[in-house]
Amino acid sequence: MIGFRPRVAASLVLAALVLSLRPVLASPGPAGSARVVGGRPVTAGRYPFLVSLQRVGATGAAAHFCGGSLVANVWILTAAHCLQGQTPAGLRVVVGATRLSAGDGQVRRPAEIRIDPAYDGDAAHGADVALIRLSAPVEGITPVEPVRPEERARWEPGDTATVVGWGVTSEAGTMASDDLLAARVPIQPDVAMTAADAYGDSFRPSDMVGAGPVEGGSDACFGDSGGPLLVGRGSTLRQIGIVSFGLGCGRPGHPGVYSRLGEGRVRAFVDSLVPAPASTGVERRP
Repeated sequence: MIGFRPRVAASLVLAALVLSLRPVLASPGPAGSARVVGGRPVTAGRYPFLVSLQRVGATGAAAHFCGGSLVANVWILTAAHCLQGQTPAGLRVVVGATRLSAGDGQVRRPAEIRIDPAYDGDAAHGADVALIRLSAPVEGITPVEPVRPEERARWEPGDTATVVGWGVTSEAGTMASDDLLAARVPIQPDVAMTAADAYGDSFRPSDMVGAGPVEGGSDACFGDSGGPLLVGRGSTLRQIGIVSFGLGCGRPGHPGVYSRLGEGRVRAFVDSLVPAPASTGVERRP
């Protein structure tokens, strides 16, 4: 199989963004480097539900390695490949930051990690979804809502979505971004993603959605894994995908692959744990 790589940060990338527990500190990238693949820096507070997942080392220092999103006041949504082999004691979660070195955002420790039991360790096999239950609720931040079943028309092929994260700014990058970055990416039809010269059988429409220009140039990259793919704005903002994997970053003919949150077994796993929005009058419990 072609070497598709999950968009989790490699050890080389982690070494470039080491964060102190008190306060959050980071080494900013060189001037002019604030570009995810084809993206731009995000205005502070625009995506307050964005999450930085950070590994805590033996010295107490923490390093960003994956993204996530606050989907309820005690639940973080991310990718399964980000959390495989991790323990709550080895992680911390920062919610609501924009520039990691600024020390803003709410810091929480995980109480529980829940990985979709259908995930077999290979993101290309699907079910690349996991949830973190926090030890204490996040206050004053509105969670992002997964796209509603009746909103299927909002994420059709050709529609524009946004991917957000702190990952490296190029496929060859070795420094994670200090600033939160966003890139606009078109949603691709499943048939384009399953083409032999794209991902072939490694793209599973039941579990995945593709987004990114066919000509390349805009994409998630390493360190963005677990972060959200979004549509809409304001009260209509919805999450439709979770950064999963790709062939390189921003390469022509290989748009990014995201876990399909709008329907199927990825959504079923999330619904089994996370309470429905209060407006529905229905709650789902573990």
